[in-house]
Amino acid sequence: MLSRWLQFTGVGLLFALLFPSRSRVFMRNFGARPVRVLLMGPLFNILLLLAAVAVVLGCAAILLGLGMLEFGEPMPLTVWVSSVAFVMLVGGGVILTGFVAPTLFGGWLTRTFLRWLPGFRGDALVLPMITGGLVVAGISIIPIAGGIVLAILCLFTAGIFLCGTLPPPAYTPDAKEKRGYERIR
Repeated sequence: MLSRWLQFTGVGLLFALLFPSRSRVFMRNFGARPVRVLLMGPLFNILLLLAAVAVVLGCAAILLGLGMLEFGEPMPLTVWVSSVAFVMLVGGGVILTGFVAPTLFGGWLTRTFLRWLPGFRGDALVLPMITGGLVVAGISIIPIAGGIVLAILCLFTAGIFLCGTLPPPAYTPDAKEKRGYERIR
C-alpha cells in the first residue's frame, strides 16, 4: 500500500508542482464538466495511440525521404528511432493516464469532501493531491474489484487532458444575441 501511495502521490505532486495552474483547472473541470471528461477519456487514449503510430510512420517516411534507407534493405535505424519515439510518447501517455489523471480525480474528490473543514482553502493543491494519492492507492489494493475500478478510473479520467484544451460550448439564451466568436469581430 505504501509503495502504491508513493507512486500515485509522487507523480501527482510532481505534475502539480510543475503545472500548478493547469492542475487546478483540471481539478475544477472534474466537477464542472463530468460528462465531458468521462466521454473524452477513451478518446484521449485512442488519439494517443494514433499519434504514436503517426510518429513511427513519420520517422520511416523521413528516413526514406532523406535517402538513408531503401525499401528492400532492413531498416534498423528506422526501427530504433521510431521505437524510441513510440516508447516516449506512449510512456508519457501511460504516466498521464495511469497515475496523474486518477490522482487528480482523487485530489478533486478529497478537495470536495474537505471543504467543510474550517480554514481549508478551496483551491488547495498539495493536501488534496496527497490524500488523492491515498484514495487511489486504497482503491488499487482491493484484490479483484480494485484493479477493475482502477482500470475504469484510468480510462475515463484521462479525458481531463482533452477537456481542458477544448473551449466551453457557446451558450446563447436569446437567439438574437451574438455568439462569442461573433462578438469579437
